[in-house]
Amino acid sequence: MNATLARIWTIAAIAIMLWIIQATYRDYGVTWDDAVHARYGELVVDYFRSGFQDRRANDYRKLYTYGTLADVVPALLYRQRPEFKYEIRHFLFALMGLGAVLGVIRIGRLFHDPWVGIYAGVALVMLPRFYGHAFFNCKDIPFACFFTWSVYALCRFVLADGRWISTVSCGLAFAATLAARPGGVPLLLMLLVLATGFGHFARGGGRQLWLRAIVVWAIAWAGMVAFWPWAHQSPLLNPLRAISRSLAFEVSYPVLFEGLQTMSDQLPRYYLAKYLLITTPPFCLVLMLVGLVYGVRSQIRDPSSPVSLACFVIQFWLLAPLLLALVAHPNVYDGLRHVLFILPAVAVLAGIGAASICRVFRRKPYRAAVVAALLLVCALPTFSLVRLHPYQMTYFNGLVGGLKGAAGRYETDYWLSSYKEAIEWINEQASAQPERELSILVAANSLSKACAEYYLAPGISMKTVFSNRIPGQIPAPYTYYVATTRYGVDRSFPHSPIVHSIGRDDAVFTVIRKRSEGQLAPPK
Repeated sequence: MNATLARIWTIAAIAIMLWIIQATYRDYGVTWDDAVHARYGELVVDYFRSGFQDRRANDYRKLYTYGTLADVVPALLYRQRPEFKYEIRHFLFALMGLGAVLGVIRIGRLFHDPWVGIYAGVALVMLPRFYGHAFFNCKDIPFACFFTWSVYALCRFVLADGRWISTVSCGLAFAATLAARPGGVPLLLMLLVLATGFGHFARGGGRQLWLRAIVVWAIAWAGMVAFWPWAHQSPLLNPLRAISRSLAFEVSYPVLFEGLQTMSDQLPRYYLAKYLLITTPPFCLVLMLVGLVYGVRSQIRDPSSPVSLACFVIQFWLLAPLLLALVAHPNVYDGLRHVLFILPAVAVLAGIGAASICRVFRRKPYRAAVVAALLLVCALPTFSLVRLHPYQMTYFNGLVGGLKGAAGRYETDYWLSSYKEAIEWINEQASAQPERELSILVAANSLSKACAEYYLAPGISMKTVFSNRIPGQIPAPYTYYVATTRYGVDRSFPHSPIVHSIGRDDAVFTVIRKRSEGQLAPPK
């Protein structure tokens, strides 16, 4: 495949993905973090609109230590249409997920083989965990997108032989990444130092390369601070305090892992590594391993080549966070959410592996069949993406028996996005009996109540409770109780029968209990 055909394929793929995004982004429900981060973005916008005088953002739920870029941009866009703020947020996050796909395609071009980028792009789209998160994850998808482009810009920076445009581009990519999540400072700094060292010793970059690296970091730091009200109070120390907090997060949560409820700061050191193993499609794991082997082989053959640099950066991108988790034992939860940014690295390595297999058959008459077979294998998760929609982020592979086998042993819909489907069902019941007043109970706290409240039809009132130990029937005047299976809160009100449930592949995410007919509220 020549470069022209590769560009045509990329443009066609972008068009298809844009169509899918606009057709499906409304299917994804409001998540546990959506409301608070939307409000944080609004407060940050108010800070800038007030001329830096309105500092409420610095006191809001300790979110001041988080990056603001991914919350500010949507807040600016939905300011005129606040009734669609979650839909606008989800659409933008999906575009950032698409941005990550374009980033891995660009990284693939560093290998001078169009098939690397093509296979890498397909592999990333076909990672259900990444695909599902892309439509609503307000912290980790933007960071993954910008980190992917930072990796590409870093490779171009080292290979650019003194071009200052590559220096500025790398600095801006780093700035966007850190503006989304300042906790990425240690990893990006290590990548910059190691890649610059590679350029100095292997490619003769000399002192100028180190000076340009300092410029990259200065641009990155300035860009991180620019969008961050709390950092404005102390541009050097406050970011360092935020980074320290992200590395030693003080709040722990109960996590369902391997069938046991364990506090997040007491999880096994292999927690993230195992989640990567059981939530990645098997084809991608195999091709990723082939890509790792190819990278090591290239580095041994020619350690100073551009391919060796790209392979090193991608290997570090994937392995450093996993090794850090094994050694430092950080406080993590929600599966791969905190390291979602390594999934583009998985996709790139899978692309390298697939392309290297194709090269083995370069002069064989059946090479076209091999290429087609690999593309077909890469596209196999399409069935899971469609079947699980819109809960692709609950995907598990066959190592744990799929989603059905993982239910009850691992977290599934920990975002509470299935509340959208539950409330829509209740809205249908209310429309069938408009003469009755309808009040419902929802298992939620102040952070997650928007997951249900946003979708309630007019005339339905809602109250939140959050416990797994409430006995008896649903009390009057409430008719229904909507509850996630997370934390076992679906077990409350056991004397009220379950009349509807939401889930996929025989795994239940949310249940709806109903008070017996004899206790319903009288007509209006």
